[in-house]
Amino acid sequence: MATVKSETQQLVEQKLTDILGFLGMTAEVDSEQVDNVLRVKANTNQDQVFTSGSADPLLALQHVMRAIFKKELTQESASLILDIGNFQKLQQQKLADVANSTAESVLEYKQSVSMKPMTSFERRIIHMVLSERDDVTTTSEGEGANRHIVVHPK
Repeated sequence: MATVKSETQQLVEQKLTDILGFLGMTAEVDSEQVDNVLRVKANTNQDQVFTSGSADPLLALQHVMRAIFKKELTQESASLILDIGNFQKLQQQKLADVANSTAESVLEYKQSVSMKPMTSFERRIIHMVLSERDDVTTTSEGEGANRHIVVHPK
């Protein structure tokens, strides 16, 4: 049975398709409402613009979409998450690998390790991954663009 999409979902999907089209990209866009989050997924003919390097292009487009649909999102959901080319899944795996590698270094040298500054999204993933381990702990330090995680041995 096909899921009936809300008017907001349909509008968000169409607007994202239009924006990506304006940028010269063709896209397949789909969305789903999960709890209070509207998750919007897209695959384009130029996913590498969003999946290679930093998350800046994806986060910027996500910010634009949230701004456009600010009123609608407060009515139906608390947030909009945009994922293009499975960036979030790929990023989560990369960050999990970095987190575990850093934890192994901390244990080998029995010293805390400061990681490079990261976005709040990246720090959250690192904290979540390492919270599942019982041999290290994490803290966030610094301000603004210099905020980073420190991994400590237990």
